[in-house]
Amino acid sequence: MVRRFVPLLVFVLGALSVVAMGQPRTRDARSARAATRATDVERGARTSTNERSVASNEPSAGRVEEAAPSSPDAGTPVGPTVGPSRSRSVGATNRGRLNHAVRVEPSPTLRVRNPSQAYGTEELVALITWAADEVARQHPGSSLNVGDLSRERGGRIRPHRSHRVGRDADLGFYLVDAQSGAPAEARHFVALPRGAKGTDRQGGSFAFDDARNWTLVAALVSQDVVPVQYIMVIAPLKERLLAEGRRRGASAELLARVDAVVGPQRSGRGRFSYDSHDSHFHVRIYCAPDDRPACVDTAPFHPWVSREAVETRPRARARRPARRPVSRQARRR
Repeated sequence: MVRRFVPLLVFVLGALSVVAMGQPRTRDARSARAATRATDVERGARTSTNERSVASNEPSAGRVEEAAPSSPDAGTPVGPTVGPSRSRSVGATNRGRLNHAVRVEPSPTLRVRNPSQAYGTEELVALITWAADEVARQHPGSSLNVGDLSRERGGRIRPHRSHRVGRDADLGFYLVDAQSGAPAEARHFVALPRGAKGTDRQGGSFAFDDARNWTLVAALVSQDVVPVQYIMVIAPLKERLLAEGRRRGASAELLARVDAVVGPQRSGRGRFSYDSHDSHFHVRIYCAPDDRPACVDTAPFHPWVSREAVETRPRARARRPARRPVSRQARRR
């Protein structure tokens, strides 16, 4: 009897296990179908809400509004955009080298005289490019004549005593035709020793463009992203720049900066240097924070430049006085 009921018992237990295993699956399927119906209802509600919002010209909570285009900045220049760079200015401007230099590239606003000597730190190149673009923005069609900066690896460039570490740049004047007063361009730098007028090698007559040169100098001096140490130029042209700034109603702060930064610099004997800066601006910037302490700054240090942005030359260690040779008589004593 037992043997007869064993197959029946096995069959019953197997059926019960199949039923038990199928119940959770059925419940999961039912719950999934319920969740799908709820999602469809929610999507339909959002769609109807958006349709009503569009019809009533009211933004819905789920929509992302497009940002309105920003208006062009018509205020004072803020300076070039400079990020972390690989360029390194090593040493002082008259004794040092340049690593990972950046070259000034010609553009509609820049004319490069000698590409092999148009290398500088990324900060200096960005400043020159930005300032030239700023002049062209205010005076369309303007193009800045860029002279010597540094060699690709720095070092001596004759006849300059500096220009060795990528922080110096010679920028030609913006010129006008001496007769008509129209904007003009010269192939080379034009010396303007007297009366802000001069001739080039081809016999062309040019004059100092007060308006555009003021715009260039004001752009270089007014920004604090790449602090400018000085802009060397002869005193008569500096006075013309200050007069143009006053005529335009420049602020007292900007005029004070131009007065302190622009002009002739004293030579080693205490005299002012005039002769070599009557045809161009000699611009020098302070060391970039990334270049210190290998880069060396020297005076002057302007009061509006943060002391964290510049650093004085480290003092040399005091040498001990040389010991005098001891005579034979002193040794006997």
